[in-house]
Amino acid sequence: MTVQKRSITLKYKLLIFLASLFFLSPCFAEVNKKELDCLSEIVYFEGRGESQAGKEMIVAVVINRTQTKGFPSSICGNLYKPHQFSFARDTSRQIKNLNEYKSCRELALNRRTFLYKYPKNMLYFKRKELVTKWSKKKKLYKIEGNHSFHLM
Repeated sequence: MTVQKRSITLKYKLLIFLASLFFLSPCFAEVNKKELDCLSEIVYFEGRGESQAGKEMIVAVVINRTQTKGFPSSICGNLYKPHQFSFARDTSRQIKNLNEYKSCRELALNRRTFLYKYPKNMLYFKRKELVTKWSKKKKLYKIEGNHSFHLM
């Protein structure tokens, strides 16, 4: 094998290795239908009427939590963790706008295209008018629409 061919082979192997690290990251992992349903519901019920960026940030918070010690490692675990999402306690909740829900589900499916834009330590959000004990202790990252997003 010539030096040039060996160099190309090594570059190819390195490229494959780096790509595998990137795509095997938990934020790029596939989620099952139940997890996708939970993420879609979170975006729908928490982000209705928000901008695309606001909805993306909600997804990013949930995905970041699944990768952070102290939070459940599943999307549904985060949804149903006590005192996290008020809509989760409402057993009578219904999806009333099917088109908006489909849009939220599509966003959840395509999370790979935008997660890199947001900090990994963005773990909290709330309606901006709510005053909470925790929000005073967390650094404000950004206000987007009706929500404020905070860093750990």
